[in-house]
Amino acid sequence: MTLKTHSQSWLSASWQRCQGAGLNPAAIPDELRLNTAALDERRQRHGRLLQAVEHSALPLFNQLMGRTQSRLILSDPQGFVLQHWGVSRYSQKLANIALDTGVNWMEQYKGTNAIAAALSERQCVSVIGEQHFIKSHRFMSCTASPLFSPAGELLGALDITSEQQIHTPKTAILVSSLAQQLE
Repeated sequence: MTLKTHSQSWLSASWQRCQGAGLNPAAIPDELRLNTAALDERRQRHGRLLQAVEHSALPLFNQLMGRTQSRLILSDPQGFVLQHWGVSRYSQKLANIALDTGVNWMEQYKGTNAIAAALSERQCVSVIGEQHFIKSHRFMSCTASPLFSPAGELLGALDITSEQQIHTPKTAILVSSLAQQLE
């Protein structure tokens, strides 16, 4: 398993793309959010993947991280959050950054983050605290792995986002293992 770390060039390239997209690290970025009908259509299109997450990945996530301030998040290949599981209620910080269903987490909208990085780098990536381009996101640790079909088609990303714990390589192993189970 390859885990991209902060010392690698992808992070500085991501920050440069964020600046090029006109994002301001000190500002809350605008959000791109699907309406209910568009979200329902995407969920229907990815229904088998959603069911697979609920039946195989979610039980292990709940067993290992169910008592933490963490969420398991599934996005589609375009970075839209299809579903999330975990803490029953978002903290105020998580609610303020719109880490919710239907919101797009691609880099040009939300800055450097694990969902966007996993989709673009096509491997497991962790973005910890200060590595987030947007300052209001720096309280989080996020680790995401891309999901591929048997034919190699990018299906989306599986992410664990935590508010009060710093992700270690063990989190990357967990996310990668869950992604492999799903694939």
